[in-house]
Amino acid sequence: MRQYNIYDHPFRRVEAVKQGWSWPAFFFSWLWAAIKGLWGILFGFILLQILLLVIWDALEIPAINLFDIFIQVALSFVFGLKGNAWREEKFLSRGYLYADTITAANSTGSIALYINKNRKQANNRDEPHD
Repeated sequence: MRQYNIYDHPFRRVEAVKQGWSWPAFFFSWLWAAIKGLWGILFGFILLQILLLVIWDALEIPAINLFDIFIQVALSFVFGLKGNAWREEKFLSRGYLYADTITAANSTGSIALYINKNRKQANNRDEPHD
């Protein structure tokens, strides 16, 4: 079971973001950023890649070298560490509000638990009290 932060928006669907390390972001950095709509992160990554190619070319260093491999692995670690936080920042900047932290097997399950929990709370408020 994993912990997910739930983000709710009055006009958009509920979103869940897993807490901690992101394996998909680690392994598929730029592709993951594109799929998740993290355009600033994606363009920054692409610009850094172009800058590295220009530097390697100017220094007449082969494009694939030990230092470049180290940089690529380091970037993958940054994506793995910060990926979920970047998603949370994206949701907050688009008007989502942090709603809850739910423990569940996956993000779909965490959203379902959040919706059911809110439904029960709403039903309890609507019941007449004697």
